[in-house]
Amino acid sequence: MPQTELFWLIFTDTFTTNLAFIINNEMAIWVAPKLTNLPKETILQIAFASVFCSSICNYLFGIVISNIFGKVTRGNNQASQNIGIVKDSFDNFGLLILVIGFIPVYSKLVVVFAGFCRYKIIRVLVIVSIVKTLFYAYFQ
Repeated sequence: MPQTELFWLIFTDTFTTNLAFIINNEMAIWVAPKLTNLPKETILQIAFASVFCSSICNYLFGIVISNIFGKVTRGNNQASQNIGIVKDSFDNFGLLILVIGFIPVYSKLVVVFAGFCRYKIIRVLVIVSIVKTLFYAYFQ
């Protein structure tokens, strides 16, 4: 298998499995070091880029959900107030919630929730990408 094909396999596998609401785990990232002579650092760089891209998609999905909820709850003051409380609590504890993002399924949903709460996108992308890459490095 050519190296560029292997790079794309790792990237697409990691990208699709890190999208929200997909329960599968990454296979290529665990199999590639055992079947090829690729350095671990190269695999982790590809995984970092892939997690970064999938986190952007998940964040945008959270913004879409936020816009839908905003339109649905426009006339309901209690629902709008509850959503405001959730967003304020995420602003207070968001950094801690993002750091706990090394849990495989949790990291996908926390990025969607960060998009819903309109948390700072750069902070979300950097923290989640680094934490997830450290997870791959530690368990690989």
